[in-house]
Amino acid sequence: MVSTPVIVGICFLWLKDKFPTKEGLQSATEEMTTKLASAEQALSDKIAGTEKTLSDKIDEHEERLDVGSRKMVDLDKRTALIEEDCKAMPSRQNLQAELSSLSQRMRGVEVRAEAIGDHLRTQNEYLHTLIERGLGGGK
Repeated sequence: MVSTPVIVGICFLWLKDKFPTKEGLQSATEEMTTKLASAEQALSDKIAGTEKTLSDKIDEHEERLDVGSRKMVDLDKRTALIEEDCKAMPSRQNLQAELSSLSQRMRGVEVRAEAIGDHLRTQNEYLHTLIERGLGGGK
């Protein structure tokens, strides 16, 4: 029976080594609080750096978007001008129809010019005949 108190004492000593003391818990808590504060600060710094990087990227993309928008407006204006020119230009079919009409009108002018030429030749012959008869009869 003497061995039972010795065994119980050894168990208490062993258990005392296995569980932390109040001072050990306080120092561990303070150490964890310090580490947590430094981790929070480091995390805050990283978040601030990431926010700044993202803000810079967003500003850069907005600037590129503005430049792209201005270029798109310029291209839209140029396209509108080209479309206007294309609408103003006659098509091949329209040109052929106009050329056909012009050809018919020119043929009409040629026919009239030939008719006037024939008429002038006839008058010239009549005048020539009158002159010959008039000159020949007056002698």
